Amino acid sequence: MKEENIQALVMLAFLAIIYLIPYLIAASRKHHQNAAIFALNLLLGWTGLGWIAALVWSLTSVQQNVTTTPPTQANPPKQFRRIEVIKKFVVEAYPEASDTEHDKLTAGLSRELADQDTIDNGKMIQAMMRLQS
Repeated sequence: MKEENIQALVMLAFLAIIYLIPYLIAASRKHHQNAAIFALNLLLGWTGLGWIAALVWSLTSVQQNVTTTPPTQANPPKQFRRIEVIKKFVVEAYPEASDTEHDKLTAGLSRELADQDTIDNGKMIQAMMRLQS
């Protein structure tokens, strides 16, 4: 190859890298809109304004890929499942008590077991005995 052709290829590669700087920044930052930034950069970067817009966009804050499932009946928050377990235990242990008494016992037992990572019937019985003494 002629030296002029090699210089032209080197210059073309250099210009391509400069042209794609907004996309390269977005990719290195793992930007959540990486594909859209690439499309903007590729399609409108030649206008100058499109290149600046893509650059600014690539420098905006990156959202973490955190998906949250809103609480539903099938997936209630952990504290509600815990209270349901305690309430069921209280109702089974004291079937003759009123709903108000069940609620008071459930609240007391829930406070008593708040520092426990896991609860089982044994822990609930011990906590219930502490509450009644």
